[in-house]
Amino acid sequence: MGLNLNSVFNPVQNWTVNAGAEVFHLKFRSNSLGLENDGTFFNSGISNTINLMKQLHFCASADYGNGFITLQGKILLITPIVLL
Repeated sequence: MGLNLNSVFNPVQNWTVNAGAEVFHLKFRSNSLGLENDGTFFNSGISNTINLMKQLHFCASADYGNGFITLQGKILLITPIVLL
């Protein structure tokens, strides 16, 4: 079960911002293995696009999250910042 929010807006002309966040709560259970795990995790991200000229754009994005829940435990994900 989870929630995802996303927003796109233009702070000024030629600049577009896309921001989002999501929160999930997961439950896993394996009767055959005798394991169960549950937890809450979140992710957030932002991307920017600036139109410098008619055919030239600058894009930058970043993501952050606190990992992902699996049956075996929590996995921490590292996402680099990407500039295009």
